[in-house]
Amino acid sequence: MSSQASQASQASPTFAKAVYDLASIALNELEQAHLDGSVSRTPVNQTHYLNAWVTKAIKTQRFAHCVAAVLLVWQQQGRSLGKHAQLKQTFENIVRIYGSFLSEQGSLAKVYETQIDALFDQLAETGWSLITDSVIDRKMKRNSAGMDSLVICRQQYERAIHPEEKRLIRPLSCYIRGNVEQLISLALAENLLLFKVTDYKSKVKYHGEYIIYPSNNGPFLAQFPA
Repeated sequence: MSSQASQASQASPTFAKAVYDLASIALNELEQAHLDGSVSRTPVNQTHYLNAWVTKAIKTQRFAHCVAAVLLVWQQQGRSLGKHAQLKQTFENIVRIYGSFLSEQGSLAKVYETQIDALFDQLAETGWSLITDSVIDRKMKRNSAGMDSLVICRQQYERAIHPEEKRLIRPLSCYIRGNVEQLISLALAENLLLFKVTDYKSKVKYHGEYIIYPSNNGPFLAQFPA
């Protein structure tokens, strides 16, 4: 095993670092297979290679345990969707997006209230309805008059922000109905990652739940723009 692969097989401090290492190694080894002539650069052959690569990574337990679940998802997608699983594109997105969040040491920067406020301001400017004064402790309905809407629990928000340092210290749920692709893009512009819990049913009727984690340190794969 290469030294790069050996490093990735060790337990990583964050899911972000582990999945970034995994995707980087997959793409590097695919490129090496192109260079040595064992795999052509056609989408079909690339797909076959990466599907087999994922299965081998699972069988050999090559990577950190925190990425085991997403490897199984990719394996199932490869088997059921074939070339439409788009694993190469997924790995490229992981390298590009997670790579922009990780430092050279593999750590993640803290998330501050100013970033969240800037996201909310951008949403308001593009016509979203922002409902930030609710207490969400049970199933409820919030009327946004047909507008794209974001709802957060006021109490959860207050607990999630450190009172002096003004940084995010607990996961913050955002209940979303509307143009999720736009939301993801605007969040990325503020150096925020969104993690989907559900895209429809949640505590707020007709809204999906997405979470912003402290330091963007979500335990599973973040949402990427289409």
